[in-house]
Amino acid sequence: ENGEGTAAAQCEPTLRLPLSTGALRSLSTQHFKASNTVHPLLPQKQYLAMEREMADKTGRQQNHIWSKDELDSALATFSDKHVPETLSDKVMHGFMYYGLYHPFNFITGYTHHDPSPSSLVWRLIVLESFAGVPGFVAAGMRHFHSLRALERDYGWIHTLLEEAENERMHLLTCLSMFQAGPVTRLMCIGAQFSMTPFLMMIYVVNPKAMHRFVGYLEQTACETYHNVISHLETPGTRLHAEWSGLPAPEIAKGYWK
Repeated sequence: ENGEGTAAAQCEPTLRLPLSTGALRSLSTQHFKASNTVHPLLPQKQYLAMEREMADKTGRQQNHIWSKDELDSALATFSDKHVPETLSDKVMHGFMYYGLYHPFNFITGYTHHDPSPSSLVWRLIVLESFAGVPGFVAAGMRHFHSLRALERDYGWIHTLLEEAENERMHLLTCLSMFQAGPVTRLMCIGAQFSMTPFLMMIYVVNPKAMHRFVGYLEQTACETYHNVISHLETPGTRLHAEWSGLPAPEIAKGYWK
């Protein structure tokens, strides 16, 4: 019986709690700062070590792992571009390309031909900090609509949250490799404070227009990343010289597998 119990115990999965045994025994309503209890949110190094060990989706939305067929199907339409048809399409297209894309290229110094690493660091951090906003705004608006209408949403809320989380993971991956300076941080704050109410207003008036805006945003993002990868894999370019030997961060390998 003891042998069976030992074997069963060895087969059972174990959960490694971040708190020490002493901390668990001393759980109380007393604030942790007034006691010797370990910080409930964990020290940063301990959390990162646990993340590298587990390398799963703990605390994050499930990211869809694409199959080869899905990738081939998506890549087959890479060159396809949506042509604005309705008035709202044209307004969102014009705002995206002439109000954001081209001015942002000028500010960051990004050029399509042989872009510099410094221009891309700035561009990617600001871009991803903003790209995570629309999905969360839309998810929140649909959540409130579901509460008001007293009806189910049938998966849209979670899909939009997954998209917002995916963009946030892009940002965290960039930050694990590059540093954000004061100007970059200021631009991230400004973009969030200005675009969040703007997108909320659009979603209240015309939800399809905001989804179309996100479509144009992702279209430009795909073009940018395709251009980055192409130059990264091409000897003689500035990106190849500085970034070709960079290893993939642990956070990226754990999230995208």
